[in-house]
Amino acid sequence: MECIPVVMLIFGMLPAFLTQIQGLDLECGKLREAQLYNMKQITEPDEYPWVGRVGFGNSSDPNPDLKCSAVLIHKRYALLSARCVLTPYGFGDATFILFGDWQATENIRKEDCRREGNNLKCSPPPQAVNIEELVVHPMYDSKNFDYEIALAKLVGNVQFSDFVQPICLPPVREVEGNHIAQRLEMTGFRGETFNKVEPLADEYRFRTKLVVQTASSEFCAWNWQQVGLTFNSENQLCAMVDVRDSALTGGTLMGIEFEGEKPRNFYVIGIASITVKTASKPPVIIHKFMRIAPFRDWILKNMI
Repeated sequence: MECIPVVMLIFGMLPAFLTQIQGLDLECGKLREAQLYNMKQITEPDEYPWVGRVGFGNSSDPNPDLKCSAVLIHKRYALLSARCVLTPYGFGDATFILFGDWQATENIRKEDCRREGNNLKCSPPPQAVNIEELVVHPMYDSKNFDYEIALAKLVGNVQFSDFVQPICLPPVREVEGNHIAQRLEMTGFRGETFNKVEPLADEYRFRTKLVVQTASSEFCAWNWQQVGLTFNSENQLCAMVDVRDSALTGGTLMGIEFEGEKPRNFYVIGIASITVKTASKPPVIIHKFMRIAPFRDWILKNMI
């Protein structure tokens, strides 16, 4: 198996106009209001079509090893956790990303279907796209899980469809936004985690969405201190979910851009890092996310 280059650098400054137009897709963050308000936890097959699953080993294997989540931001680039690809926490060589998967089963050669009443909903077979290069942020801190972000360059363009599309990067005006004490959308797959979990029934392996509650930096910092970690409010954000939703341990935190009063598109606020359970009664699950806005320029400079 060919080794994927993993580099930890920031490319030199590009001309300003290149940074502005660096291949970002004009159509991104598809949003349908009916899906936004349907109050379901299992997504529609074409809902949040930017979610990917990171593969280890050969993408042509009948049952490849799939760990971690990725988020598509461009026809040839995706974001993922640096911890997913680096030791001591990584799983080895991340070699491909699977896009358009609706149900997280090992069989990636067939369509995924789910029945709702008399309706049978299906998504087509997903796309497995090999990784050409992985760029890890040079300040990645494996002790405190800070700067925990990596950019995957794919060997070729993904084929866009209703089921595979990119999410938008944070708008420039949101670079300084903190999203404290907001209710936000989170999506991913249950059991996509660095820790061993119990096998999930097929029904619970479908792509899931949750509304999460973000918290203040002080609250987050205190909880991370209890488990011996520091909290960097400039780069990190935490959000809480009910303990019953703890299986959703990887994924994407999203915000919504508006045009007047109409929701226009989703953009990525953060990618999931680590998860802790509070000692409170009843306990809650706190997800730590790496904010994307502080790394927007770093991402664009490395998309060459």
